[in-house]
Amino acid sequence: MKIALVTTEYVTELKGAGGLANYLYRLALALKEMGHQPYVFTYARADAQVEDAGIPVYRMKVKNYGVELLDYTTVKLWSKTLHIIYPAWKMSRLLRRVARTEKFDIIQYAQLSALGLFPLKNIPAVVRISSHTGLWKKHGGYAENWRQIKQQEALEMKACQRADGVFGPSRFIAALFEKELQRRVKIIETPFFNQHVQVDPDLYQTHLAGKSYWLFFGTLSEHKGLKVIAEMLPEFLRKHPDFHFVLAGREVDIAPGLGAMDYLRQQVGNEVLLQRVLYLGQIKHEQLFPIIQGAFGVTLPSLADNFPNACLEAMAWGKVVIGTFGNGFDQLIEQGESGFLVEAGKASVLLEAMEKVMLLPNAQKKAMENAAQQRIELLRPAIKVKELINYYLEIIAKHQA
Repeated sequence: MKIALVTTEYVTELKGAGGLANYLYRLALALKEMGHQPYVFTYARADAQVEDAGIPVYRMKVKNYGVELLDYTTVKLWSKTLHIIYPAWKMSRLLRRVARTEKFDIIQYAQLSALGLFPLKNIPAVVRISSHTGLWKKHGGYAENWRQIKQQEALEMKACQRADGVFGPSRFIAALFEKELQRRVKIIETPFFNQHVQVDPDLYQTHLAGKSYWLFFGTLSEHKGLKVIAEMLPEFLRKHPDFHFVLAGREVDIAPGLGAMDYLRQQVGNEVLLQRVLYLGQIKHEQLFPIIQGAFGVTLPSLADNFPNACLEAMAWGKVVIGTFGNGFDQLIEQGESGFLVEAGKASVLLEAMEKVMLLPNAQKKAMENAAQQRIELLRPAIKVKELINYYLEIIAKHQA
């Protein structure tokens, strides 16, 4: 089967370290391993065709000065609409051109930015839900104003309505879309395996070898719980002088002109305490994996999330994860058995859960780590990619009927 995967981000790009990019990379590798041919189409800074791990990647330049000028002349009232419709239309043209020779069996669009707004009529199409724009905005996930968010939401819903099928990994997010779309959203949990990379332990050895530390990794943003961590950290560092706290990932602004780490440092305040806070920046997986492996535990206190890739990675490495209720984590973590869940937005309960893990007997902590790995085993491609392929075949048959 020939499958086009259409996305706003991928691992070949500068900002390709997000959950969507890594999900698609793993999916593409698994599809190829199972005898299918994936093709990736992604937004980029320049038009190009490259190959990554044997997978064709079509890079499409998004920026257009004509759109920028039109945006300016309309006083930016329709910024989001213009900056979504033009790339989606251009992507449709690119797909149509490539499809003439490659003959795709199905196209999978990411829901973000309404990528499937102009589907090709002769090729079945599905949309995979990876977030809920309004919910993310409510919890500080986007810098845009509400007018822009409403424009984006309306276009994303339109793209979902035009698709032959809609699916997603999270029961919680799927329920929100089903209510708004008035159509079925298929639940297919994200396939997962730790891609085979040559790990690079230098960063771990230089900064963390021999230290006890808790880890957060992912986008440093409000909706991922950065403010909750910042509020919890001073008390954690004072009460537990033998522990460090490590953060890794792309940093975004918490407020206009105020980066996430600057905000965190302001909240901690004490320079002595800050010596035990280490920010590693956005790092490659080969550097990240040894750091996950060496962590005492992982905190992911998201205010809004889907089926968190960071949680999958941490559990796959046998780490106790502290996640939040109602954000996809409760689909992965069985409370007190394979990790812990806390109420989102509460620094005190996050610290309480961390201290509970720190008091666990070694045998109980080890059993929890083993249970975490066993849960991720249920997501292996042989199970979940096969489920996705069966869904593709169902959609293709419906399209041809």
